[in-house]
Amino acid sequence: MNLEPVRPHGTMRRAALVAMLALLACLCLAHAADADDTAPFDRPLQTRRVALGPSPNTPGQQSVVRCYTYARFMVKEVDTAEVGDDQISVLALPSPAGPPACQAANRPGERIVPDDTWSGYFLGAKADYLFLSAPDGVDGGMAFAVFRADDPTRKLFEDLTKLDHDRIRLRAISADAAGLHLSYTRLYAAPCSVPADGAGCWARIVADTHVPATPAPDCAAGYLRAKQALAAGRCEAQSHQGDAACLRKEMQLLADWDTSPSIVGYDVDVVLQPSGAQMTAASAAHSCWPSD
Repeated sequence: MNLEPVRPHGTMRRAALVAMLALLACLCLAHAADADDTAPFDRPLQTRRVALGPSPNTPGQQSVVRCYTYARFMVKEVDTAEVGDDQISVLALPSPAGPPACQAANRPGERIVPDDTWSGYFLGAKADYLFLSAPDGVDGGMAFAVFRADDPTRKLFEDLTKLDHDRIRLRAISADAAGLHLSYTRLYAAPCSVPADGAGCWARIVADTHVPATPAPDCAAGYLRAKQALAAGRCEAQSHQGDAACLRKEMQLLADWDTSPSIVGYDVDVVLQPSGAQMTAASAAHSCWPSD
């Protein structure tokens, strides 16, 4: 199965963001490790947040360090209120009792996720695995990556998943002797447009993802909703909210969006092992819209 056509990094263009907001609600990232909403991740034994003072980059915002203590390790985020954490690191713990102070300065043995490997935020942990999100949304979804806590310098897996309102919500995560098991709604970035290229494009998507050939998602309707949402956003920005003439004009300007590659959503089950990831389609494709 093709695991490559995802674009985990990058920022949505302003125009495309308007459309995706209408389709999938806002893309503001909330941290899944918050104490009251950890499922399906492990609940931290302790969560701490320490203010570091005014952000040097974003006026009016505070820099913070966040620390999440688990049985065998502590995860630390240093956030100066820019897009993405300045640092995500892991410190092995001999015991969860009496964890070290939550501070920006690194301690001996603290291992940092390299910026050129992944940039984003901490989502949560499951057993000895770390889950990180991308810093921003792309193609109506959000990318995530998996690392081992004992070696956060090496990325094990990444993919693009659908947002549930403003959060990444993986349906199920479990770990056993066979590996790490994940279930979520995957977003596949096709190399072609179903509305523009027709059956040939859909056949390529089926071959790459192994979703059932039928039923196919209604891509024409998905593209139309995206264009209508973007047209409405543009008219509202021009103080012409609900103006029929403005909407017609903007829809005409968006006619070539039908040629944009298709984003297709479908459910998957993934088993992550040392030898690699085994992905199985768990549903038919159930959504489709244009890429950014």
